[in-house]
Amino acid sequence: MRGMISTSLLRSLALIALAVICLAAAPASPIPLRTTETERLPHFDTSGTLPSQREFERLAMTDAIAALKASITRAGREVRGYRAMFLKQERIGGKLHDPEEIAVAFREEPFGVAMHWKKGARTMAEATLFVRDEHGNNMLAWLRLIGTIGTFSPRDGIARKAARYGIEDFGIVLGSQRTLKSWSAVGDRGELDVEYLGLQPVPELDGKPCFALRRTCRTDTIDPFLLSEPPVAVADKNRPDAFRTVTIYFDPETWLQVGSRQLRADGELIGAYFFKDLVLNPTFAPDEFKAEGLKK
Repeated sequence: MRGMISTSLLRSLALIALAVICLAAAPASPIPLRTTETERLPHFDTSGTLPSQREFERLAMTDAIAALKASITRAGREVRGYRAMFLKQERIGGKLHDPEEIAVAFREEPFGVAMHWKKGARTMAEATLFVRDEHGNNMLAWLRLIGTIGTFSPRDGIARKAARYGIEDFGIVLGSQRTLKSWSAVGDRGELDVEYLGLQPVPELDGKPCFALRRTCRTDTIDPFLLSEPPVAVADKNRPDAFRTVTIYFDPETWLQVGSRQLRADGELIGAYFFKDLVLNPTFAPDEFKAEGLKK
């Protein structure tokens, strides 16, 4: 009987741990998008001439698509990785969860994401790791309570119930690519409504001023879990998780999209994603993107 109880408990703990899969936020990665899927985002020539600082601000004011492309292109040339405190809050299944604070290490090549929860962890997992093409394209989670590192799929049903975006698409630049993909699609139909809000202090970034652009969607919108997936059809069942406006924030110095906020038609929060205390191109520890690094 004792063995049966122990097995049952471990199974339950493992199921809870599966819910730790995290996003991306909104959302950085190389160009073009690394994926085994057939659909890819456009390749950006990072050898071309970039706009000046003043020209980038003008693009933010007048041409959101061009500003996004400039942001992605510059990042492709200059960003190889970063550390940050990732601030995240999401509504999933109609429920708005508590804010999360996650210490993040991101590496572009090979694509790697290491996350350590500092506040607001929704499961028993205290850290997660995803390295593309390692661990069978699965993710690892450190379960301190039972002293175990588990290996989980980042795409299964439990993962989709635990986060709005898959960890495979995590990062600043992939967030911009996601924005560019969706905004370009509606722009091609002449339905892109974007307002430049100016240089605004962002509370989540300790008041750092950022270029703010707000898109108002003409219909309720839900982003797909993965960039490679088709748009999500919004029906009455999932409408509580749909946003009507999305505001993105560009760092005026680096041009990186360091934040985004999605609001429902009634003004309620759907998702908020911010990269605070960003350090570009740091030196990573040898075990930063290895299983043993999760336990630190």
